[in-house]
Amino acid sequence: MINDSTYRRWQLTLPILSTLYRMTNQLLTDFVDDNYFYLFDLKSFFTAKLLNVAILGGPKFEPLVKKINSK
Repeated sequence: MINDSTYRRWQLTLPILSTLYRMTNQLLTDFVDDNYFYLFDLKSFFTAKLLNVAILGGPKFEPLVKKINSK
């Protein structure tokens, strides 16, 4: 919790605010979809590959172990 007496207030001019925004805007991501990075979660990626399931918007995997026909 921030105490009122120790809290510092900033009053920046519009040109300074626009410069700060322009400089820091490069650090912000353009992707707002939470599922965009889903395939790059290695644990989920390998689990989906192991279970041979399709991830929405992603690839369908072939089984890691081929079925062996025993006759």
